[in-house]
Amino acid sequence: MTDRSGGSPSTTGRFARWLAGWRVAIRIARRDARRYKWRSALIVAMVGLPVLLLTGGITLMATIDVSMAESVPRVMGSAQARIYINGPGRQIQSPDSQSNRNLSAGALAIPGFAPDSAWTMSKVQKVTGGRVIQTLDGWLRVTLGDRRPTMAVLGIDARDPLARGMTELVSGRWASTASEIVVTEAGIANGLPREGTLTTSGGDGRPQQLSVVGVATGQTEQGPPFLVALPGLVTSVGDQSRVSAAFLVGRDPVTWADVRRLNDYGLLVQSRQVFLNPPPQAELDPQIAQMVGSNRGQDLFVLLAAVGMFIETTMLAGPAVAVSAARQRRSLALAAANGAEARQLRRYVLGQAVVLGVASAAVAVVAGLVLTLAGLTWWQAGHADFATGPFEVSWPRVVGVLISAVVASVVAALLPAKGIARLDIVSVLAGRTGDHTVHRGLPIAGVVVMALSSTGLILSVAALGKAGPGTQAPLIVVGAVGLVVGCLMVIPAVLAFVGRLGTRLVLPLRLAARDTARQRGRSTPAVAAIMAAVAALTALSISAASLTQHEQDTYQPQGPMGSGAIFLDGKDSNQRDALAVLARFAPQLEVNPVGYVYSNAAAMADSGNVPWANLVPPGCTEAQILAGLPASRDIAPTRCESLTNQGRIHVGSLSRYPAALHLSMSQRAVLEGGGMLITDPKLVQGGQVRFVGGTATLGASEVIAGYAITRRTDIPAVVVDRRVWATAFYGEPDGAWILPDTAKRLGWPVRTQALNLTSPTGTISPQVESAVADRLGDGTFFLVERGYQNPFRLILIIAFLVAGLLVLIASLISTALSLAESQNDMATLAAVGATRHTRRGIAASQALVVAACGALLGVAVGLIPGVASAWPLTARGSLPPTIVIPWLPLVAVCVGVPLLAAGLAWIAVRRRPQMTLRLA
Repeated sequence: MTDRSGGSPSTTGRFARWLAGWRVAIRIARRDARRYKWRSALIVAMVGLPVLLLTGGITLMATIDVSMAESVPRVMGSAQARIYINGPGRQIQSPDSQSNRNLSAGALAIPGFAPDSAWTMSKVQKVTGGRVIQTLDGWLRVTLGDRRPTMAVLGIDARDPLARGMTELVSGRWASTASEIVVTEAGIANGLPREGTLTTSGGDGRPQQLSVVGVATGQTEQGPPFLVALPGLVTSVGDQSRVSAAFLVGRDPVTWADVRRLNDYGLLVQSRQVFLNPPPQAELDPQIAQMVGSNRGQDLFVLLAAVGMFIETTMLAGPAVAVSAARQRRSLALAAANGAEARQLRRYVLGQAVVLGVASAAVAVVAGLVLTLAGLTWWQAGHADFATGPFEVSWPRVVGVLISAVVASVVAALLPAKGIARLDIVSVLAGRTGDHTVHRGLPIAGVVVMALSSTGLILSVAALGKAGPGTQAPLIVVGAVGLVVGCLMVIPAVLAFVGRLGTRLVLPLRLAARDTARQRGRSTPAVAAIMAAVAALTALSISAASLTQHEQDTYQPQGPMGSGAIFLDGKDSNQRDALAVLARFAPQLEVNPVGYVYSNAAAMADSGNVPWANLVPPGCTEAQILAGLPASRDIAPTRCESLTNQGRIHVGSLSRYPAALHLSMSQRAVLEGGGMLITDPKLVQGGQVRFVGGTATLGASEVIAGYAITRRTDIPAVVVDRRVWATAFYGEPDGAWILPDTAKRLGWPVRTQALNLTSPTGTISPQVESAVADRLGDGTFFLVERGYQNPFRLILIIAFLVAGLLVLIASLISTALSLAESQNDMATLAAVGATRHTRRGIAASQALVVAACGALLGVAVGLIPGVASAWPLTARGSLPPTIVIPWLPLVAVCVGVPLLAAGLAWIAVRRRPQMTLRLA
C-alpha cells in the first residue's frame, strides 16, 4: 500500500525521521554556539581565516587578470580593430595576437604600393577598407626642475571618436597641435604639472616648450600613459628606439576570417569581434594552439589552493572540534544511558560543524570580498599608475571555496563524531578518558602510500627529465598529495612513539609527551596542520632556492660589483651632458670611458679629415685592404674584412675588463705593454697583428674618399678563447681589446660607448643612481651592477612568515585546548605542591612537542617533492641540475617557531588552577 505521493510509508517515514533528527541537531548546535561563544569563536576563526585569505586572493587575481573582452577599450578604444606590423613575412596569430609567428613565406603585395614600402594610414586603409588613424606608444624625456625622467606617452589624435576608451578627457581640451600636450592623472601622480608648460627635448636636442592644455585618464595595453600627444609630436621628440606604432580601424566588424586574410599581408590584428567572440581552439594554427595559454593554469592553481585550504581548515579546526566534543562527553554519555542512539550522538557533533562551518565560511567570504575591494580602492587612490580591470568576483570559485570550507568543517568533525558514537558510557561517567590503541594497519598503510608516492616522483623525474616543468607539474602535485596523505596515516603511531620516548625526559616534557600521545584525537589534527604547512614551505623553498642558485651561477655581471656605466649613443653632446650631470650630482664617482675603434666614419671627421685604421690579416695585401674600404669600387676578399669595419675592437682600461675573461698575468702584461687581446688566431702572425692607417677626405654628402696609407704598425697580440669571449660579451663571436693609452698613442679614432663609474666606497648607492639617471639626456641610460637579484626573495619571506604563523597558531591552539581540558590534572598537581613554574613548563612543553613533531615531519615530507620540482627547473641539457636545500630558514621554522610557541605558552599560564573537591 502506498500514500498519495507514490512513496512507500516506510520510506517516507525514514526520511521524515532523518530530517527531523537533523533539524533537532541543527537547532541544538545553534543554541550551543550562542551559549559557548568563545569555543564557537575559536572554530569560526580556524575555518574562516583560510577562507578569507583564499577568497581575497581569488578576487584579487580575477580583478587584476584582464580578460580579452575587458581589454577591448584599452587596446583599440572605440575602433573595430587595432593593426600593427610584426615582420616582412606572412603571420599566424592567436585571437589576441600575443602568440604569433612570422612565416618564411613572403607577405602578399598590395596594388599601388611598393613591396617594401613602409606601412602608412593609406596603405592600411587600402587592405582594410575602413577609416584609419595612427597610434603610437612611446617615451618622452621631460624636464622637471633639475630632473629629466622618461615618461610613457600615448601618441594619438584623441579628438577622433576612435580613441574613446583608450583615453578620456577629465578637464581642459585635447591637444590640437604639435606644441600642445595633455597629462594624465597617472602622470600627475608622478610629478607632471596639471597646467602651464612642460619642457622636453626636440629632435635636434634643443629644449622644446609644450603647453599643457588638459588632464585625462588613460589606459593602454602597456599600462597607463603619463602623457597624451599627437603622433607627430611623439615622432619628432620621442625616443624612436622605443616607439611602437599601430593603426586603429573603423569599419564593419573584423571577423576571424578577416584577421587571417590580413595576416597574409604581414599584419597582426586585434579585433573587437574576435576579442568578444574568440574562435574555437580547432580553428587555430596547430603551432599557435600549443603556444596559447588558457585559464587551465590559473584554474589548477585555484584548485591546488582550495585543496590546501581544505586540508589546513580540516587540520586547524580538528582540535577545536575534538575538544568541544570531548567536553560534552559526560552529557552525551548521560543521553546515551537514557536511550539516545549512536546516530543521534553523531548528528549532535556534526550539527555543530555544519552550523559553525556555514557561519564562518559565509562571514569569511563576505569579509574577504569587502576587504579586497577596500584594499584595491585604497591602493588605487594613492597609485594612479596601478592598472587593473574592473572589480570582479569569480562567483563559481568563491562558492566552491565556501562549499569546501563547510565540507572541511564536517570532515574535521567526523572522527570526533565517530568517537562520540562509540562512547564507553561506564568509563566516561567514571571519569576515565584516553584514546584507544593505534590500529596497526593504519601506519603500515601510510608508510606504503608514502613509499609509492616517493617512488613515483623519482621515476617521473627520471623519465621526464627533459620534458620541462609543465609536463612534470601534475605528477609532482599528485606525488606530494600522496606523501601528505600517507604521513597523515602515520601521525598517530608517531605520537604514540613520542609518548613512549617521553618516559626518559624531564617531568614537564614527560607529561607533555604523555598527554600528546593519549589525546591523539586533539593532537593529530594539530600536528597534521603543522606538517602540511611546513611540507609545502619545504618544497617551495627548495625549488626556489635551487632555481635562484642556478640563475646566480649562470649570471654574467657586466662589470665589477657595485660599479656602474652610462651607455651613450655615440654623440659627443650626450657624452658632455653626461659628464656635466656626473660633475654636479655625483662628483665622487671615478669616470672611466670605454669605447671601440670607430674607423671610416663621417662622424669622426675633424676639419674634413677622417682618421681610419684597418687590421691587415695575414695573406692580405694593402691593396686588398683599400679595396674593402667604403669608397672603393673594388671588391675585397671576405677574409680581408677588418674588425675595425665591424666595431669589434674594444677600448677600455683593465679595471673595466669583463671579469668573465679571467685575465692571466701574461695577458695583462701584453695589454699594459701596448698590445692587444684578440679572438681569431688566423689574424695573428708571429705573435703580432699588423695595422695600416691614415686619413681620408670627407666630401659632399658625407662621402669619404682619398684614402692614403700613412701609418703601418705591428702590435703584440695574444689569443683568448672564443667561447670565453662570447660569454663575456653576450654572444659576440669575435673581437679584440686594447687599452685607451694604446689607441691614443696609435692615433686611432675611438668612439666612446660608455662611461664606466666606480665609487670610492665600493658601491654606487641607489640614491646616487636615481639622482644621475633622472637627469641624463636622450640616448643615454644608467646601469649599476648589483649582481643577481633574487626575484623570489619577497615570495619566500611571505611563505616563511605564513608557515611560521600556521605552526605558531596550530601549536598554541592545541596547547590552549589541552590546558582547558586538563584543568583537573593541573589542580591535582597544584594540590601536591607543583609551583606555577612547573605548570608553565608543562604548557611550554606541550606546545614544543606538538610544533616540533609537525615541523620535523613536514620537512621530511617536503624534501622529495622539493627536489623533484627543482630538477626540471634547473636541468639544462647535459648539465646536472642544481639542488639547494635552504637549511638555515628551515631550521628557523622547525626550531625557532616551536621555541617561540613554547615561550608564549609559558607566559600564558598566569593564574592558579581552581581547587575543587574531587569525588572518589
